[in-house]
Amino acid sequence: MKRAAALSAVAAAPLVLIAVALLAPLAVLSAALASPLSPSPAALADIPAELLPVYQQAAGRCALPWTALAGVGKVETDHARSNLPGVASGANAAGAAGPMQFGIGGRAGNTWGGDPTRPVPPDLRYGTDGNGDGIANVYDPADAIHAAAGYLCDLGADTDLRRAIASYNAGPGNPAAGLGYADRVLAIAKGYAQAVTQSASGPGEWGGHANGRIPAEVLCPIDPSGDQRLHCDAAAAFAQLDAGYRARFGAPISITDSYRSYEDQVRLKASWCDRGACHMAATPGSSNHGWGLALDLGGGINRFGAAQHDWMRANAPALGWHHPDWARQGGGKEEPWHWEYGAPE
Repeated sequence: MKRAAALSAVAAAPLVLIAVALLAPLAVLSAALASPLSPSPAALADIPAELLPVYQQAAGRCALPWTALAGVGKVETDHARSNLPGVASGANAAGAAGPMQFGIGGRAGNTWGGDPTRPVPPDLRYGTDGNGDGIANVYDPADAIHAAAGYLCDLGADTDLRRAIASYNAGPGNPAAGLGYADRVLAIAKGYAQAVTQSASGPGEWGGHANGRIPAEVLCPIDPSGDQRLHCDAAAAFAQLDAGYRARFGAPISITDSYRSYEDQVRLKASWCDRGACHMAATPGSSNHGWGLALDLGGGINRFGAAQHDWMRANAPALGWHHPDWARQGGGKEEPWHWEYGAPE
C-alpha cells in the first residue's frame, strides 16, 4: 500500500442508531445493533477468531462497515498471516509495515507517525494503541486495525466508501489509481457479510410466518413514523447505510416502501395488471418485500445516473444491500428504486 500525506484528523463518533433503537422492539433489535452485519460462514472460516471482534469494534468510530475494514486486512496481509517482508517486522521496499501496511518511512511516507513501536500517549498521526497495553505497535494487529479504521474514517469512508478505500491504497491525492484495489476489498467485504435469505417454501427465520404474514412486532422500524419496517438484520444494516448517506447528502434516504403484506402484494399486482404490466410486480407471496428484505427508495436513488443512485451502487454492497441484476439499467425490468438485502440471486 502506497501512503501519501494523511488528511487532517477530524472528530469521529461511534455510530449511534438513535432513531432505530428508540422505535424498535428492544429484545429483537439489540443483537442486531451490537453488530449490524453478522459474519458469514466465509468470514468465520477466514478471519482469525481473535481478530474478528477487533475489526467489528474498530469500525465503530464512523459509518465504516467492519466487513470493509476486514477486507483491507485480507488484501494487505491475509489478516497478518503473510510471510512477506514488513508484515511482522521491518518494512517492505516501499516502507510499509504491519498487518495493515502503514507507511513508516521511505516512499510510503510515515502515515503511522513516530517510531513503529512507541509508548502512547501521545498519539502521532494514525499510530495508536488499540489493545490498551500502552504501546502503539504497527506490527500488532489490534493497534494496526484501529489505526486503519481511523485513517479510513478520515478519508471519508462514511460518505464514499469506495473512494476512501482507494485512497487508503493509492493516497488521497490519487484515488483513481486505487479503484481496482477498492473493488477487490469490497468484493471480499460482501462475502464476509452474512446473507439473510428467505424462501417462500419454508418458515426459515420467521418461526412459521409466511411471506407477507409477518407480525409487525417481529419486524424493526426504519423510519420515525414506524410505518416502514424490515427484518431486523436488514434494518440495522440499513441504519448504518443511512448514516453514511446523510453524511454525504445531508438528508436521510427516502423510503417509499419496505415490508409488504400479502394483501398489499395482491393489490399492487392487480394495479400493475390493470395497466397491462403484470410483470412489474412479483406473484403475491413470493416478493422479497414480503420477507422484509427489500426496499423501494426515492430522493434520487430512484433515477439511474443520479448521484444518489450511484452512491448506493458504490456503498450499499458492503452493508449487505444490493441492486438486483434484473432491476438495473438494461436488466429487463428496470427499477432503479428497488434494493434488496442478502445474497444476490
